[in-house]
Amino acid sequence: MLTVLCLILTNKLWLVFKPLSVNFDFEGNGKYNIEVQLNKKDNNEFKKIKSDNKKFVINNGEKLNFEIKRAKYPKRIKFIFISENDKETFKISNINIQNIEYKIDNFEASGANLKIINNKLIIYPLSNESELIYKNKLNIKPLIKFEFEIFIIILVVSFLFFFKIVDYIANFKTIKQASRLDILFLTSFFIILFIPMSHINKNDISLQENRTLAKWNGFIKPNGEINLKFGEDFNNWYNDRFNLREKTININQKIKQSFEPYLYCTQYACWNKRTNWMYWPSRFTQYNLYDQDTYIYSLKKLKEFSQNNKIDLYVMVVPTKCSIYHKEINSSLTPTNEPQAVKELIKAVEDNTKINFIYPYDTFKNNMDKDLLYYKADHHWTQKGSFIGYNLLMNKMKEKYPNIKATKENDYNISYDNHKTADNSQYNVLKLNNEKVFDVGYQTYSYKDYASRTSSNIILSKNYSLLKYHYTYKNALNKQRVMLVGDSFGLNLTTFLSYTFKETVELFARTPNGHEYENFNMKRFENEITKYKPDILIICLSESGINRLNYLYRKDYNKEKEQ
Repeated sequence: MLTVLCLILTNKLWLVFKPLSVNFDFEGNGKYNIEVQLNKKDNNEFKKIKSDNKKFVINNGEKLNFEIKRAKYPKRIKFIFISENDKETFKISNINIQNIEYKIDNFEASGANLKIINNKLIIYPLSNESELIYKNKLNIKPLIKFEFEIFIIILVVSFLFFFKIVDYIANFKTIKQASRLDILFLTSFFIILFIPMSHINKNDISLQENRTLAKWNGFIKPNGEINLKFGEDFNNWYNDRFNLREKTININQKIKQSFEPYLYCTQYACWNKRTNWMYWPSRFTQYNLYDQDTYIYSLKKLKEFSQNNKIDLYVMVVPTKCSIYHKEINSSLTPTNEPQAVKELIKAVEDNTKINFIYPYDTFKNNMDKDLLYYKADHHWTQKGSFIGYNLLMNKMKEKYPNIKATKENDYNISYDNHKTADNSQYNVLKLNNEKVFDVGYQTYSYKDYASRTSSNIILSKNYSLLKYHYTYKNALNKQRVMLVGDSFGLNLTTFLSYTFKETVELFARTPNGHEYENFNMKRFENEITKYKPDILIICLSESGINRLNYLYRKDYNKEKEQ
């Protein structure tokens, strides 16, 4: 009975309400603080709420995602928008709550005027703060997940605890003094034991450590065989996912930071305290020559596909910041030879396929001191870096299209931003709490005629590993249809392309290391490419992800996939 009572009292641990997802397309410019509120009651008072608040730096258009925890049966929803720019007009469309799209004509605005044009909400704020409220009652059923692993842990531990405590009480009179101490110790021990197992992390990837977490492998394998390594697998799974693990790592890192003289490193990232540059230590690697034959095979097939569909093909490989800013990052380390290995690989592929490659390493080295081309706290290139890459790409295109025109710097409003509110990958992995690292300005580009461009975003996979961004710009100087396929380095590049061509589509493939087969092969992209029928196809990848070119087409794809 006591074990059953314990299970009932701890049901919130093993019957978990999944976070309620809210996402929508947002078009605007500038810095925004956006909050999504869910009201428990069917009224406009919004006193008993669950919410999610995020800060964004919006450059034209983005799909914004929110997750509201512990929202069981919400009745009303409200969006609060706070902009640094007073009375800045913005657009909202494709509002989805728990993967159900809600009609935009059922929303009303507070503190703003509202219009509906082309199935988009056009919001004209009367001040820097405005609200958007859904007028009708929500009908949302919560998603509940039964946490089998936690249930079993609580069941076993509570049974052992109550069995032992009852046994001690039964013998209390016979071993009075010893029993009191043992009961105190046992009670404290089991209370402490409950803390790490009270919440199990279900994420697949640790952003803090930049690695994939151990997966749950049951005692019985999917094929019916017994898992002889279940104990070891369970130990690895639990060590990666126990409650307060991230806070424990944070405390450990802060202690280590205080004793490091000028260089602070974890397993996955480093911070140079003197220059405030951060980096992945793994990027300072000495590379052997790439397996050129597999790359040549893969890119020959890509060239054939492009020719068969009458598409002009360009491949851009973006250098890593360790290649460009080696001395600023850590001059004591031996420079990586990755640029030399990449150059040799590109030459071999060009000689065998005649594909147009753009590798801006030399140009970046010549311009690295004029403006920062990479973020100090993040591994991505800045908008200035991507604008230089964009111009190199356009110059290469002019060899085939002599009349093609690129946008110029005076077509943009140029300002400086410290990138503090963005998703700074290396800063986040290091879990730093030091705002001085953001005492630097990065050039940002905001197109003057951004209002003439329309955009839409589509999620092509359930796990958000493939996204499609579609842009149409009616005042474009070039009529070609362009498609870009790439990793996160393609996002900034697409911003400039979307104002250069009449129609631009980007397929953004999130590809964690070790998932190239699933996420970056042409089987995922061919249908979208042939359906869109672009004149120009651009593959854009980071130098560190150049191995993804190797996976576009593989002779051994099916064979290795089965293994």
